[in-house]
Amino acid sequence: MFSMCVGYLKEEGCNASYKVFLKEMKHLEEYRLLLQTGYEYPTSICGKSLKMMLNDYGYEVLNGNYCSFYHHHQQINTQLFTCWMPFLLPIQQC
Repeated sequence: MFSMCVGYLKEEGCNASYKVFLKEMKHLEEYRLLLQTGYEYPTSICGKSLKMMLNDYGYEVLNGNYCSFYHHHQQINTQLFTCWMPFLLPIQQC
């Protein structure tokens, strides 16, 4: 999840924030080491950046389609929830 935040800052052109976040976030040490060697791993999940996911989610919620959005992405959500459950806020059950 932290790498998605890095990707968002980079995508938005927030270069100063990007550098500070990389420097100060202890969970990104592996990412920093890769950057120092000239490598960079993806900052998206299943080809979707944080910005894309938030936009999709917001669109569906504003149009009253939260439940269909959730069920459509249930397989991906299950994988994400397994990995990221400690970092997620409670979600609405459909």
